[in-house]
Amino acid sequence: MTGFADGAIPLLLLIYGVGAAVGNVIGGRLSDRAPMAAQPGLLAALAAALVLIRTVGGNRALTAIMVFVVGALGFSVIPGMQARVLTTAAEAPTLAWR
Repeated sequence: MTGFADGAIPLLLLIYGVGAAVGNVIGGRLSDRAPMAAQPGLLAALAAALVLIRTVGGNRALTAIMVFVVGALGFSVIPGMQARVLTTAAEAPTLAWR
C-alpha cells in the first residue's frame, strides 16, 4: 500500500526508534509537569496519529513522518504509566518492580 521497497524497512525502523526515544523523553517531562492531564492527552494524540497514518498510507514521505510520530507518541505514554504504577504501589514497591 505504501510503495516502500523492502530495503526501506531498516530506515523506517530507525525512524520509528528515533521517534520512540524522543517520545520517551518528552512524555517523561510532560508526566512530571501534569501527570493526570498528560496521559489522556497523549493517548488521544496516539489514537489520532494511528488513524492519520492510515489515511496518508499512499504517500511515502507522509508515511515516514507518521512512523516517527507514532513511535514518539507510542513511547510518550510509557513514563507516565510507569510512574502511576509505582505511585499506586507505594505500599508494596517490590510488586511494582516485578
